Amino acid sequence: ILLGSGTSYHACLLGEIYLKKMTKYEVSSFNTSDFLDYDIPNIKTLFIVVSQSGETKDLLDIIKKIKNKKFSENLYKFISITNSYNSLIPRNSDFNLYLKISKEVSVASTKTFVCSSIMLFILSLKLSSNYVVNLDCIYEISDNFNKMINDSNLQLKLNNILEKIYKKNIIFLSSNKNNNPIALESNLKFREICYTFSLSSSAKNLKHGPLALVDKNCYIFHFINNEFDYKYSQSVMNEIKSRDGNNILITTYKNYNPKLFCDIIELDTNSQIINNLLLIYPIQLLTYLYGKKSGNSIDTPKNLAKTVTV
Repeated sequence: ILLGSGTSYHACLLGEIYLKKMTKYEVSSFNTSDFLDYDIPNIKTLFIVVSQSGETKDLLDIIKKIKNKKFSENLYKFISITNSYNSLIPRNSDFNLYLKISKEVSVASTKTFVCSSIMLFILSLKLSSNYVVNLDCIYEISDNFNKMINDSNLQLKLNNILEKIYKKNIIFLSSNKNNNPIALESNLKFREICYTFSLSSSAKNLKHGPLALVDKNCYIFHFINNEFDYKYSQSVMNEIKSRDGNNILITTYKNYNPKLFCDIIELDTNSQIINNLLLIYPIQLLTYLYGKKSGNSIDTPKNLAKTVTV
């Protein structure tokens, strides 16, 4: 069972996908606030708890509640993933995995999201009964992020997109469950940093309500990794276009129909394993540019706070 709040919960959702793909364990993820007493299993269970600060109170309360259950010592073990040494959650866990990514002062925790997701991927590899994937793929991911960070053309494209979407309706569509955490995290970043209402949905779910929002003033982001993702979402893209909606593609897949999109962010990557994680960077940068244009405080959004420890 993976537990986290906000951005950490979205990292947990990615971790759930990695664990299900690479191990034979039953895996589920919970937003900390949604984890109730009846969700605590009565069988041997490994809890993986994710917290940037290691001080998230509602997560710590759950750990203590589980540990107070009868026979808990024999049934439950805890692994914490945090960015803070000797904080409360690691001290209440059996094993600790530290991110070691220096201080994360931003409430949006963009750096922590990426690194927590990578840590969960490495943990999934270690728990796999068929541990054959070379960890060189982690270095490939790092190289790809560095390439995007230094790509001036990417920022020009995002500035162009910003001028179009500013103060407009925004929907983030995941092509399938593998990209759902990216859509959710993108949605959260827009709300936190841009102070604008946005919506996340799976592609096929669009017709069950969100399609009513689509018109010429609506911009829909699609996250695509491969041919299956593209074909799965293609009918939805056509439906949006027929209603004068604006499709924006963020993709590592090359063989698409450019006529379906008003803007395209094509990411060049050698990694085929966790390339869905790369899709979040353009959104992180776009929300930064949006927030800056609006005069918002990027690191300390209004009404939100966080604990910062190292």
